Amino acid sequence: MRRRKKNKKDKKKKKKKKKKKKKRNKEWEGGKRKRKEDEEEGGRRRRRRMRRRKKKKDEKEEKEEEEEK
Repeated sequence: MRRRKKNKKDKKKKKKKKKKKKKRNKEWEGGKRKRKEDEEEGGRRRRRRMRRRKKKKDEKEEKEEEEEK
């Protein structure tokens, strides 16, 4: 008797193993003190936003320089 060819869909998906989190020094967890200081000023999101804005501005300037040439 002939065997049926398996479809790719028939394959059972392998379950992903969960990684265990390491215990950290609670006082300095993820630079918590620095983060708290930053949050008062606007925090990580604000910095990220500013960085993105600067990048876009730089790209615009580069395009304008290329067009001038």
